Amino acid sequence: MVAALASAMLALGLAAAVAWLAIRRSGIAEALARAELLSGARFTGSLLRRCAQAVEALLERLSSQVHRLDLTHSVTGLPTRERLAARMAEDGAGTLSLLSCKDYDRLCAFDPPLAERLLIRIVERIAAMLPPSRLLAQVDRSH
Repeated sequence: MVAALASAMLALGLAAAVAWLAIRRSGIAEALARAELLSGARFTGSLLRRCAQAVEALLERLSSQVHRLDLTHSVTGLPTRERLAARMAEDGAGTLSLLSCKDYDRLCAFDPPLAERLLIRIVERIAAMLPPSRLLAQVDRSH
């Protein structure tokens, strides 16, 4: 009886070791470790439970970034920084120009609709000077 129990435990241990090696080799362990790093959480339980926790944590993190999917400026309709960054990474070249309007903040405080019309007019004039193949984007400054 003891020999049969020891044999069963040895077989179970060997099966667990083989399963662990298969998991390590498949990259699941590394993927879980990376998901823990990205989410800032520690996943516990069985492999299936840890995978489910990882998916849930990463989906939660992704949902907190949904606002970045709005890829156009609300006033000008121009693409914003995310699309500009993607285009720059894709092309590996280009020209970046910065335009600052003196006293624009004062105009916004005094007459917001007029400031929006001014901004739209400036964008229209710049767009008219560029060929359609060039990306014109608006990146608002960060305060």
